[in-house]
Formats: sequence, C-alpha cells, structure tokens
Amino acid sequence: MTEESTLSQAELARVADLVGAVGTPEFYERVLALLGERIQCERRLVMMYSRYARPEFIFNTSLEADAVDIYLNGLYRLDPLLRLMANEDVRPVVTYREIRLVDPENAFFDEIFLSGLVFDELAVMLPTVGGAYVGLCFDRDDSFFGPHETQWATLLYPLLRRALDLHVRTALQSGLNTLFGDGRVGIVAIADDGKVIYRNDSWKRIVAGTEESTIIAQTLSSPEGTPVTIGERVGHWERPESRDAPASAYRTVFLEERGAGYIDRDIRLVLASFVQAYHLSPRESQILEKMMRGYPTGAISAKLGLTAGTIKNYKRRLYDKLDITTEREVFPLFISHLFGEAQHPPAQPMPGLSSRQQPRKVF
Repeated sequence: MTEESTLSQAELARVADLVGAVGTPEFYERVLALLGERIQCERRLVMMYSRYARPEFIFNTSLEADAVDIYLNGLYRLDPLLRLMANEDVRPVVTYREIRLVDPENAFFDEIFLSGLVFDELAVMLPTVGGAYVGLCFDRDDSFFGPHETQWATLLYPLLRRALDLHVRTALQSGLNTLFGDGRVGIVAIADDGKVIYRNDSWKRIVAGTEESTIIAQTLSSPEGTPVTIGERVGHWERPESRDAPASAYRTVFLEERGAGYIDRDIRLVLASFVQAYHLSPRESQILEKMMRGYPTGAISAKLGLTAGTIKNYKRRLYDKLDITTEREVFPLFISHLFGEAQHPPAQPMPGLSSRQQPRKVF
C-alpha cells in the first residue's frame, strides 16, 4: 500500500472519534478533523446545499457574522458548487481550480472572484436526504490543493458517505435538530402508520398556525421527489434508503424556502452593462477589468503600456464616476449591479468588504 492509502495511528483515532460522534452535534467537527489530518488550509466549513433553498452553514468557525450575512444575502448565487448542482454535475471531490479549468466559458467570471476571495477550495460533496448535498469545504489563501490532498479525500469518501448516512438516520430517530442549518428547510418524518417520528425546529416554525396534516397530505399526494408549490415554499418527499434499510418504514417530507438560485450569466455582457451604466470610457473599462482581476497598478501599467502615474489618474476619475473612494469598493459595487440592485446614479455598494473581509466561503 502507498503512504496515501495507509492510515496512521492518529488517523485511525480520528476515525474512531467520527464513529462515536454519529448522531450527535459533534459529528461534522469530527469529519473535518479527520480530513484535516492531511489537508492544510486556512478555513474549514460544512455547508448544506439543498434542492431548492439557499445554501446553509452547518458548521462554521471560520467566518465572521458579517461575512456570513453577505454570503447568505446574495453572494451565494455565485458559488461554483451551487453551479455544479444547477448543472447536475456534482463530483464527489472537486477543487475550485478544477472547476475553472473545465468551465472555460466562465473562466473570466471566476477570475474576478478569485482576485477578491480565496485562491483555491477543495470540496467533498456528500449526497444526503431530500436531494441535498453536504459540502465539506477547505479554503486556501495562496496555493493550490495538490493531488495528494484530493487522493486523501477520495480515499475517505466511501467512509464519509457511509458515516453521513448513519448520522442522518440516527439524528432523525433521536430528534437531533441540526440536520439542515439555519432554518430554511423544514423536515418531518412520518412512519407508515401515520405517526410523526421527527420534526425539526424549522418545520415547527414554518407550519405554526397552519394545519400540519394538510401540508403533509398535499406534499404526499405527488409522486416521490416531485416538487409541490405550497404558498411561497416548495414541498417534496422521499422514502430514505440505505445499505441497512433499502425500504425504510417511514417517509420524510421537506418544506423549503425557495432560494434565488445560481446566476448563470455571461460575465462579459454584465461587465459591458456596468460600463455603460456608469459611462466609463474604453480606457477606464480596461483598467476596471484588470482591477477586478486583482492586478496592482504596476501590472496594469505594464499591460497597457502606460505609466503608473497615468494609471493612478485614470483610477481617480474612475472612482469619481462610480461614486466610491477606494479600490476595495469596486467589487461589491459590481456585484450589486450583477444582482440587479444597482441604480443610476450609483447605489450604495455592499458594505464592509475589504480585501481581508471578503466572505471567504464563496469559492
């Protein structure tokens, strides 16, 4: 066996910790600890990518509350993992670098976010109940993930998938309320005799003051996996299957707040619209593009054949037209325009996004 396929004593101990945490709130922390034995990074997160709702944070010790709010209030719509789900192209283990290489149509788009957010991300995508995926995300600031790290994640993937399946079934049976994050997805499990065996807090909140049996009946009236519109939410159901219980004796009903979804747009057209909205000159638009790609003044000067002083003068005029005072405000202003929130004269950009405060989850 190669070194990459052999578990050390420390790693075996991590596996034992993971098994012991099945069905408990410590489960995802133990998963990250096991993978982290050979994956070095600055940030580790666990995300829930639901079928219809916006993504949710399941485990987060890396992001400040402001960064989380910015991501959840719209920036998630640019998350390339959400793009993989939208395209039904979810891979078990994938890096941000690989996504960019196989998706040249969006390469320019991704370069913009690469310059402002993270250098590379390694994600382990585990399918779970309700057509959702649990994303185990590892972010780096200044280097790519190597083959030894993706091989390690791939080696552990069957174990992680099996452990997650056991965790979810145990959590449903024991009433654990931390399956789907911050409350966008209500879950209820119903035995074949009609008895409710599990409700998460989100379900209780969503159906409060309404007839629960009506919502359940309306959802179950459709074929398994088929979405049903219930007010402003989407309902669907499934009969979970696993290696141990291929035909489970209960059905799980999901009631999701419908998220806005991934933005699938040609970034060149959006950039042209942004340039037109702010009446930028051809030279200003060239400088804007390179600023969003992360080029410093010296590199822009060399690429355009202009002096650094000339580039600085163009930048000052550019800031005046955009009604901003610093370069760090360009990116959030462009994002606001992308989301259709910007008005002309210029609206206020998304606040608080310095180069070290950008929401690090996104890529």
